[in-house]
Amino acid sequence: MILGTNDLPARDKRPGDIKVAGCVADMREAVDLALTRFKPENIILGAPCNVNPDAMSDVNLEKGYQANPPLLIQLEAGYNALAQEKGVRFVSLLGVVSNANFKDGIHPNSSGAAEIAAVISAFLSDRHSDCLDAGRL
Repeated sequence: MILGTNDLPARDKRPGDIKVAGCVADMREAVDLALTRFKPENIILGAPCNVNPDAMSDVNLEKGYQANPPLLIQLEAGYNALAQEKGVRFVSLLGVVSNANFKDGIHPNSSGAAEIAAVISAFLSDRHSDCLDAGRL
């Protein structure tokens, strides 16, 4: 379960902390619904990957997504706290995608997708101690 950059639109003129709180509240509802059908240990809440404002397309710059990096940090913390509160697993993709591996500053290219896949694969296979030490999970 992941909500991220597209859920923090710049066109929403509310303060960033209010937008982040809204995402966390939406995720809380999603987790609560999932808990009616699944055990907590079978639910994974994920923080979205970073973005690269320097590589953003004009379209994404016009949409204001370059303002999201500090909000994504707040969102990661909020999701982590929610996961702990609900007893579900948590994986963070923030900082996983290298700056060079975005095709438009928001969406990872194939190399960025491979970086995400490697972290998720390690997480799912319980061989994630290296990632934990790096602070990525």
